[in-house]
Amino acid sequence: MQATLKETLELIGKLDDSIGDNSPRARFHNYLRTYITEVAN
Repeated sequence: MQATLKETLELIGKLDDSIGDNSPRARFHNYLRTYITEVAN
């Protein structure tokens, strides 16, 4: 899988222990929901 620069920057963002819509956990969840469409066997 190749990620575009936009996808990578959306995922990386600021890495800290914050909570809310822009926390590292939320960004990763949003990334998976948006860009991962199928799971390989």
